[in-house]
Amino acid sequence: MENAKEAGKDILAGAVGGAVQCLLGHPLDTVKIRMQTQSAQHPKYSNTLNCFSKIIREEGFMALYRGIQSPLFGLTFFSALQFFSYATCKKVVRELTGGGDEPFTLTQCVIAGYLSGSIECLYSTPIDLLKIQLQSNNQYKGFFDCARVIAKKRGVFPGYYQGFKAMLLRDGPGSALYFGSYEITKESLRSRDEPKNDVASWKIVISGGVGGFMYWGLTFPLDVIKTVIQSDHIDPKQRQYRGIIDATRKIYASNGISGFYR
Repeated sequence: MENAKEAGKDILAGAVGGAVQCLLGHPLDTVKIRMQTQSAQHPKYSNTLNCFSKIIREEGFMALYRGIQSPLFGLTFFSALQFFSYATCKKVVRELTGGGDEPFTLTQCVIAGYLSGSIECLYSTPIDLLKIQLQSNNQYKGFFDCARVIAKKRGVFPGYYQGFKAMLLRDGPGSALYFGSYEITKESLRSRDEPKNDVASWKIVISGGVGGFMYWGLTFPLDVIKTVIQSDHIDPKQRQYRGIIDATRKIYASNGISGFYR
């Protein structure tokens, strides 16, 4: 009963947090996608502020929220399940490693983070694909039209799983980094008389911030690779990138190392 209550709290908190994050962060995500997918030879945007102003001036303010339906409804539940998935993977890893009732080790947390991030790609890949297709081009009338066109041309699989391998490459190691950093920071901030399952909220926030910084700081090049693959043409015959290695080679050839930090 207590475990079910804790799981319910994790899911509810994650859902609310995911919705707020989506509403506040989607314009920044749209700018990021436009910067990452613009032509290297003839870039339309010179920097982040220039990208913001051009989108609003040429397409209107609501263009910053293009494609929000996918993450708003999808990633809200994804965020709700993220910590629940991580907690479940921690228990599985502890059972497999014979940890008994001992506190989770950092190694167990990192492995659990890697597993949960990899499993979540099965759900998050279609969400990201629809979002990026809508953000990076204007050929679709809206969210449902985008979903319909992809399903009609390529089917649910592999259609909705364009970029799945790149998602795995980013989210497996990324989640291991995130949760590992999160656990280290939370433990370092916890006072001796503070229960492990009842750490102060501000310490949780700081720990999450450190985890997020580590995640994006070290996986951003992988995110660029994932983005260009998912923004590519739905028809394999018309795609610019043939896969992860080809995308990596072409990004480097066009912009060098800086191309992975657009």
